[in-house]
Amino acid sequence: LLERPGREMMSDRRPNNRGVLVGRVVKLDKAANKATLKLDKELHLDDGLEFWVSVGGRVGTTVTSLLQNGQEVAVAAAGSQVTIDVPHGIKMNDRVFRTFDNRLMTYAAQFFGEKAKRRIPVSALVTARAGNPMTVLLTDDEGNTGYGETQFIVEAARKHALNEETVRKQVDRLGTTEYELSDLVLECDETVMVPMSEINEARRLAVEALDTARLEAFAPMRVQRHKVPRDLVPAEKISRSKHALLTVHADTVAKAQAALAGGADYIIFGGDIFSSRQLPRQSYAEVAGLAQNYGKKWAIATPRIVKEGQLPYFAELFAYWQQLKPDAVYISNNGLWQLAQKYSGLSLWADMSLNIYNDQNLEFWREQGAVGATLSAELTMAQVEHLAAVSPVPVECMVQGRIEMMVSEYCVGGSFLGDLHQGACKFNCREQLFLSDRKDAKFPIVTDQNCRMHILNAHDLSMLTNIKHMESIGVGRLRLDARNYTNEETASLVTLYKEVLRGDREVAENLPHTTRGHYFRGVL
Repeated sequence: LLERPGREMMSDRRPNNRGVLVGRVVKLDKAANKATLKLDKELHLDDGLEFWVSVGGRVGTTVTSLLQNGQEVAVAAAGSQVTIDVPHGIKMNDRVFRTFDNRLMTYAAQFFGEKAKRRIPVSALVTARAGNPMTVLLTDDEGNTGYGETQFIVEAARKHALNEETVRKQVDRLGTTEYELSDLVLECDETVMVPMSEINEARRLAVEALDTARLEAFAPMRVQRHKVPRDLVPAEKISRSKHALLTVHADTVAKAQAALAGGADYIIFGGDIFSSRQLPRQSYAEVAGLAQNYGKKWAIATPRIVKEGQLPYFAELFAYWQQLKPDAVYISNNGLWQLAQKYSGLSLWADMSLNIYNDQNLEFWREQGAVGATLSAELTMAQVEHLAAVSPVPVECMVQGRIEMMVSEYCVGGSFLGDLHQGACKFNCREQLFLSDRKDAKFPIVTDQNCRMHILNAHDLSMLTNIKHMESIGVGRLRLDARNYTNEETASLVTLYKEVLRGDREVAENLPHTTRGHYFRGVL
């Protein structure tokens, strides 16, 4: 926590349990595949072991026999020497780790698993009267009850009439629940019948009701709500443009120029730069000049994470940005919002990392002075449609680019390729890195100007086929995040999106190898 330990912080060699060191190999009989261990900890029969061998990494085995002084034992104490069967590859002085403690697991097995399960006794009252549904009432040992009834109306039996044995057999089928049947009372007319499936369904409903009754005792205490001194009055609806602007988030001057040349309406510049270098201040002035030359608007972005010690640096930046007169400053951090409010003339836009997820959130930021807001990328299209309709400020949604999965002070590249644990990084982001998952999907790793690692989604978000709909529901700005694109890719994508927005081109599907994110599936 206090330093930057790099690769010493976590293992790059194994993702699972390393085990507990129990000893070393002090004698080896390769011909018989036996080794003598000097134990630092107690060892038991059926323990699982791993040998850390010099070649090949790890070799595992299970202790099937323990020989101590030529005698078979079940347990060998710390400090003793024991001989066990070992696989090939073991060498003298190899370390031995216990990855499975048989004695511990045997003890633990008393408290989990089907055999150790302690069920709750319940009594059942089953009523079957002709012309009425069959009812099942379950009562536990604490007086909680659960009720269920059949949709079937009890009728005269044609062949086999109900009896206690038949009903008990069905009601006692509680194997997947927490209950066991202690006793049953059947109140039943003679020569009536109910299908077995209906009895089972009534039992299931009674069990669910009993679960609910038992859990209710653990619910938080309900307290009387206090009246809020002011009424929550919806803000007046704002006038909305019929045409959405295409905004482009760029992290270099050249990329901003490429976006403007492609037809971008609005440039967002700066923030978390996917480069290990800080942006020169002059870059902001250059982008301001480009926007002016193209007759377009521009905004300044800010990082997601700002530490206390960085606030004086951003205070200087805000003073400088104030002189450039951007059309807005996108604020991604609560602390920066308070700082930015001290500089008059800056229009503040609530950015996506503020997790804007509902209309009260939008109203809150409007009250703080926000001129607009970028909605969370985790919203569904239905939720976006609702918020676009009720928002007191213009809203923006991301439609193209890599969605960020994680940001971290821990840097994989510097840790494993740059010897960061030795005090300074020698990697310096020389090449593109990826994390691969079990399906071999590659998640780009990028590093920002503060050496924070950002893990991006394996696939680009692409909403090309849906941008006309998003425009029609009132989303005023459609955002293309170009920070992971080249200048050429940025210009091409911007041109494509503008053609679709103008109606000059029709598209039947999104770009290949892309995702629609959470817009049509949500986060759950």
